[in-house]
Amino acid sequence: MTISPHETREFRRDSRRLLIVVCISTWLLIFVTFTQPGRHGVHTAQDVDWLGMLKMGSRGLVCAMLLLVAPLALRHPQRRAAVQSLLPWILLAGFGMLSSGWSALPALSMAQAGCLGLLVAMAIAAALALDSPQGVSRLLCHTACSLTAVSTVLLLARFALPHLGELARNAAGRGAEGLLHPTTAASTASLGILIFVAGRLGWPWRWARMAFWPGMAVNSFVLALSAARLALALTAALCLLLALVMPPRTRFWTMALAVCTAACTFLAVDPSWISLESPTRALAKYARRGQSSRQVTGLSGRDEIWPLMWESFLESPWIGHGYYVTSAQGKVRVWNDRGNFTAHNLFLQSLTTTGLIGFGLLLWGWSQAAVALRRSRTTGRSRQHLKWLLVVLWLWFLGWGMLNASFLAPFQPEAVVFFLSMGLAARLAIACPLERTVGQTVEAPG
Repeated sequence: MTISPHETREFRRDSRRLLIVVCISTWLLIFVTFTQPGRHGVHTAQDVDWLGMLKMGSRGLVCAMLLLVAPLALRHPQRRAAVQSLLPWILLAGFGMLSSGWSALPALSMAQAGCLGLLVAMAIAAALALDSPQGVSRLLCHTACSLTAVSTVLLLARFALPHLGELARNAAGRGAEGLLHPTTAASTASLGILIFVAGRLGWPWRWARMAFWPGMAVNSFVLALSAARLALALTAALCLLLALVMPPRTRFWTMALAVCTAACTFLAVDPSWISLESPTRALAKYARRGQSSRQVTGLSGRDEIWPLMWESFLESPWIGHGYYVTSAQGKVRVWNDRGNFTAHNLFLQSLTTTGLIGFGLLLWGWSQAAVALRRSRTTGRSRQHLKWLLVVLWLWFLGWGMLNASFLAPFQPEAVVFFLSMGLAARLAIACPLERTVGQTVEAPG
């Protein structure tokens, strides 16, 4: 396939337009995620408040923008490769819409599956738009800044309007008392921290240098206020992993030497660790979040809901109960309440809602991206760092998905980040064929 210089300029212009749409969509989908305090789901048209209308409007605007640039994607030389890389997710979105036919809550299944389809379409657009390191930098910048903007609003609301910015669970420990559920706030802040750390350690990007400390401060504050134990553990562990794999080895060993020196100095001054007794008690109190030992060991009630969800899966093992619907009746009784609860586990959520068919598509999509990432050619430190960033993000989603429905839950910022990572992986997967067919017309990302 030979492309003329004029066609090359056209493709680059199309990629820039696609990237603008993807970045605007990222802001709209991540930032417009707040919820009216006290709202307990939408079941009828009367349940939709002004924030719900704003969410629907933002998603409708994103859909309109993606349709507007669809002709640009359809004439892209690698449209087929991008679709093939994301085919499992396309099929999952289609199966989710189809599942509304047997769902007890068909409107809910169709709406949530439509949101999934919207994210998949944005991932395809991202895979076609990211044709240069500058494009990757812009997308990560907008993603990190939009996540931080959510955290900033929560902090401002906490001090100006405490009843809206409160990051606290209700008396049962599950609901939210403010604009955003503490678990969602924690995942948003955690992902923002990881992207900022990766951007600062992996690349000489100006935005990462300038926004690093403000972004880290805001997101760390929100992460601490949310008191989400799993998010704190994942963030700390994966930041250490980024410090290990991204910087030059000399910098890492310098950091390790500084940590070891500080630890040895502390042991020399206080070998009995007496000074840590009070902080340890305070840390234990913080980690408990006011819960009893029974609640902590039961993973905040998950030991009650997981057996119910497994039984629900066995009732319809092949096709599930409909996308985002976890029971045949649309409601299950647990925690002295009755409703359409998520499974609080990514894979169990997939099994109960879409059955083994949807679960197979989920595994296919994730494993295909991982294999493509493994097989993609590594040329240069920048591309290697991008691959490590994707690995770290996927490790985060795997860990987070053990106790949460994650990107299969109601539309949340983490779902946007996940499918953007799928778009980045698809870009890496199709970069090599592009270089063979088009030569130097389009650069590989990173």
